[in-house]
Amino acid sequence: MQAQARDSHQGVHGRAGDTAYTFSPARPRLLGVEAALSYLAPTAERPYSYMYDPPAGIAQQNCEYRLRPVWMGDARAMASPPSIHVEGFELWDAPTSVEDFDDEDAIRNRYYGEAAELAKCVTGADHASYLITRSDSERPGVPR
Repeated sequence: MQAQARDSHQGVHGRAGDTAYTFSPARPRLLGVEAALSYLAPTAERPYSYMYDPPAGIAQQNCEYRLRPVWMGDARAMASPPSIHVEGFELWDAPTSVEDFDDEDAIRNRYYGEAAELAKCVTGADHASYLITRSDSERPGVPR
């Protein structure tokens, strides 16, 4: 994938093989949304949760997660757009070629590459990588 450097927050262009991408700064659309987030429940011990098979005789985790409703305002409506250097993130409209997010192959083979391309375009980096973790629904002890 080739990346073109960012053009003063007006938009960026990238290419993956024969496919060209145009990314643009996100625009306000929603006021906000309420969603349930998993929070760590109080525990007497230091909590742990193995993201891989634990050592023999050790539990996968010793903690419990509790869902709590949280109101999240639309960051796209902020007076000034968030900056990677201040808030630690930026918002970009990023089209994807993936039409079915239940299609694991499409996600692995296309979406991850598109997300890496966006990161390279926005930051000017030559390389981007990603970390895949299990979703909360796959964790033991997480309410479903």
